[in-house]
Amino acid sequence: MDSLFWDVNWTEIKTEEWLPKEQNILQQDKWIIEGYIDGNHIDRLKNSDLIIYLDLSGHICAFNGLKRWWKFRTQPRPEMASGCTDKLDLRYIWTMFTRKERPEIERALSTIALEKIIRIRSLKDIKIYLNSL
Repeated sequence: MDSLFWDVNWTEIKTEEWLPKEQNILQQDKWIIEGYIDGNHIDRLKNSDLIIYLDLSGHICAFNGLKRWWKFRTQPRPEMASGCTDKLDLRYIWTMFTRKERPEIERALSTIALEKIIRIRSLKDIKIYLNSL
């Protein structure tokens, strides 16, 4: 989804430009969307067959955020436009650590049938789930 939202040098793409692209993705027979969930993107949830929610602890999320920053501190991630190099943003790391986005995610998920949601709460559970595929 970052490739839909961001243009060169972290220039935010206007909603009216990325929304039709997202809708195009959602109309396909098969698709995978990774990223943040909130009430503004409920179509993603409603059009999905399966939602894998990594409901991990704050310290795991913050640690992984730091790892991602370290890995991509000198070059943009592969899905990002030129000039979109990750910066160390302590407020973002704190948001992950304290899981401040969780209530909004939970509200969005509350509108979806429970049988469509796989909630994974630990790194061990990720391994178990992946081994079951």
